[in-house]
Amino acid sequence: MKEAVWDMARQSWGRSIAAAKPFARLMSTLEEQAAASLHPLERVFRSVVAIALDRLNVPGAEDIHQLVDLVSRIEQRLKGLQAKSAQDVVNLQQALAASERALADAAAEYQRNAALAMLATAVPSIAHDLTTPISNASLVAESLQHRLVDFRGVVDSGGLRKSDLTAFITRAEEAVDILCSTTRRAGMLASSLKQLSVDSVSGRHRDFDLATLVSDVLLTVMPSLRGKPMRIETDIPSQLRMSSYPGAIGQILINLVQNAAIHAFSAHHPGTLRVSAELQGNDYLRIQVSDDGQGMEPTVLGQIFTPFFTTRADEGGSGLGLSHSRHLATEVLGGQMTVRSTPGAGTCFTLNLPRFLPNDTQS
Repeated sequence: MKEAVWDMARQSWGRSIAAAKPFARLMSTLEEQAAASLHPLERVFRSVVAIALDRLNVPGAEDIHQLVDLVSRIEQRLKGLQAKSAQDVVNLQQALAASERALADAAAEYQRNAALAMLATAVPSIAHDLTTPISNASLVAESLQHRLVDFRGVVDSGGLRKSDLTAFITRAEEAVDILCSTTRRAGMLASSLKQLSVDSVSGRHRDFDLATLVSDVLLTVMPSLRGKPMRIETDIPSQLRMSSYPGAIGQILINLVQNAAIHAFSAHHPGTLRVSAELQGNDYLRIQVSDDGQGMEPTVLGQIFTPFFTTRADEGGSGLGLSHSRHLATEVLGGQMTVRSTPGAGTCFTLNLPRFLPNDTQS
């Protein structure tokens, strides 16, 4: 840098002295020759040189030597600034990395709390769903009890006829069928809630059936979707076994279903959400959550996985659901999560996941 400034200054001074031009014209010449795309530190250097030149009276050999000495000192100062700047960059990079780790931890904690909040919100609705089959079972049991009392009275009186026995057996069979179906429904709801709660909170690794997991997730989330202008279809192969982290898959599915309920459909645009899965060879599978809803504009689609990006901030949206879902898909489940969407034609989220993951919690 020093040699370049020396040559530039020497040439400019030579022309300026020969033409007896003012020193201001000399500075203009220097500025023109030094204007080509300078590094920010070089711009600082040039400004300092300009200030130094303004302090000189008439350019000559002595002044040039003074300038060269000044250039040497400034060059040393620049090296110090560059070293300091490099350290500042390192410090900023370290601070950025720490901030990103803190953000990831905060997002994970938010999602854990969100999962618990979802379960807490779902419990009253599920309790209501449990009340219906339990109430029905109670009514049927009471009715059957009354019929048993009447039947015993007929038997004790000695007036039992074959038609009475046949009628009693028919009604008893109907009552038992209703009891079995209602208690089975209640048991499924309770079991689904329990399993999803354990998976969401513990994050444990286990073997599971994907169709059962999807059913548990939908049974748990459906109460919160009452009144939404959407219906849900599933197409999951039976006996599709996985050895992975069902809690992570459940959180992703809950996020995608709730995201569709909020963004994809409206009272004027009802539609269908479809959850499907298919094998990709023997060791991988593809899960898709697609809808025929309103779709996304390209500007929204390009930021959909950006942390804190939301189009519903005024409604309490955090902008963390989808970004954390992709984090779970890649970092926890060892797969990929992609999305495609067309305005007015719906959205499709795709999860490509390995079926069998090692249990990292085992020693």
